[in-house]
Amino acid sequence: EMDFVVLVAGSKDTSGFCEIDQAGITQTTNYKQSAAKKNGVALIGRDGAAFSGISTHQGDYLAVAQAEKPALVLYQRGKSSPLFQCPMQEIVNCLTTDVMGTYLYSGTRKGFVYVHDIRTGELVTMWQAHLKAVTKLQLTGDSQFLVSVGEDGLGRCWNVPSIVDPALTQ
Repeated sequence: EMDFVVLVAGSKDTSGFCEIDQAGITQTTNYKQSAAKKNGVALIGRDGAAFSGISTHQGDYLAVAQAEKPALVLYQRGKSSPLFQCPMQEIVNCLTTDVMGTYLYSGTRKGFVYVHDIRTGELVTMWQAHLKAVTKLQLTGDSQFLVSVGEDGLGRCWNVPSIVDPALTQ
């Protein structure tokens, strides 16, 4: 099994992005019809590994935030055409997933964080995390805390169990 790296070009058109082997020699897949952007790609793996740029998983999926439209595009790794496009409430800047592959976290231009159940696609919750755009989302290794960074100059830490199941905090 070969490691891979997903490259995301800074283009605002829908020319796509590509996956290359870790050695940087062979382009393995060119993903079409997507205006991917920095921090806007999340790997949804069989074992739920969040996207870090390098993975050794096969059969994984890529969720891709679109640069200039409120939509996510889902790809199966190794397949160049999208599986489907999911409309979003607003333009998404950044994405991440939890270690179990249960939730997809999206940070938006208006400062909101959306949490979707990956299996059903349902919106679990949303909240205004920042006064300006959310630029980066990162979960701790145990997925217990979500760190968000915004253009408002703040970094915030959120307790994930209380976000996804408010009954836990009562």
